[in-house]
Amino acid sequence: MVLGEGTHNEGFGDRDELALDESQQTLLDTVVDATDDSTPILGVMLAGAPRGSPDTFSHLDALLFAGQPGSDGGVAIAETLVGESNPSGKLPFSWPENVGTAPVQYDRYDPTSTGGTDNTAVFEYGHGLSYTDFEYGSVSVTQPTVGNPANQSEVTVSVDVTNTGDMAGEHIVEVFNTQSYGSVLQPMRRLLGYERVSLDSGESTTVDVTADLTALEVVPGDVLGLAPKVVEAGEYELTVGQNGPTTTLTVQNTASITDPDPVPGLPDGSGGNPGRGNGNSGNGNENGNSSNRDPTMEDVVDLLDEVRRRS
Repeated sequence: MVLGEGTHNEGFGDRDELALDESQQTLLDTVVDATDDSTPILGVMLAGAPRGSPDTFSHLDALLFAGQPGSDGGVAIAETLVGESNPSGKLPFSWPENVGTAPVQYDRYDPTSTGGTDNTAVFEYGHGLSYTDFEYGSVSVTQPTVGNPANQSEVTVSVDVTNTGDMAGEHIVEVFNTQSYGSVLQPMRRLLGYERVSLDSGESTTVDVTADLTALEVVPGDVLGLAPKVVEAGEYELTVGQNGPTTTLTVQNTASITDPDPVPGLPDGSGGNPGRGNGNSGNGNENGNSSNRDPTMEDVVDLLDEVRRRS
C-alpha cells in the first residue's frame, strides 16, 4: 500500500495532526479486513515528514519510508520491495507519535508524560532495518585516554562487524556516548561518529569509526551559560549502535575544543571581554574580572553598557 501525502510538504506543509487522511485510513482498514494473518501488508510512505499514527503502523508488517523521491523514485522503491536493492538507511530524526510531542530530541531523557502526551518515539533516531542481519563483536578505543581534548579532538573506535544473514548488504555503524557525569546534566546520548560498511553474507570486518569529541562539550556553570564550552574530565561510555557493545573513554583534563572564549567582545575588538579575565580595567567592570571564575550577571550588564556606548 502507498500511503502519505502530496508534494505540498515541499513547502511549509504545516498540519495539526500526524494521522493519515481519513480516506487513506479507510483504505488501509479495508485491506486489513480483506486479508488474513498469513498475508503480509507492506506500506510505502511518501511524505516529506513523519505521517501516520501507531494504530496505522500496527496494521503494517513492514514500512518503507521513501520520503519525497524524484523522477526515478518508482524504480528505487520497486527494486527495494522485490529485494533487488537491500535498504541500509537510518532515520536522521526520531519519529514522534503526535504533534504535541514534536520535536522528539534523540538525546532526551526517559519519556515524560503529562497524561495527554508522551514523548516516546514511534521509531527512534538511527532506526532502520535491512534484508540481512548484522552483529557486533568486540569494541575498543585506539586512544582510550585523552590528556587534553583541545589537542586531541578525535579518537578512533574499532568494532568487529559480521553479516550473519543470507544476503549481502550495507550497514551504518554508529557510535554514541551513552553515559557520562559532570558538573552539569549531560544528554542521555550523543552521536560521535558513524561509518558505512558493505559485507557479503557471512563476511566479517573491523570497522574504524572516527569519534568527534566536540559532541561531548557542555557549557558549565550557572544558567547564564556564558562560560566556554568544554569537554569535562571524566569517564565516557561509548556504545556501538542502539544497544551494542560498549567501551570507555577517559578524559584527564577539562578543556575547550571549539570555542575557548565565547563571550562576545566589543565591535572593534578593544576593551576586552568582560568575565574572561582580560586584565583591562577600561572595560567598565570594577569587579576585578578573573579567568578563574565564571562570568556573572554584572559582567553581562557591563558588556551591554559598553556596546551601547560604542554603537
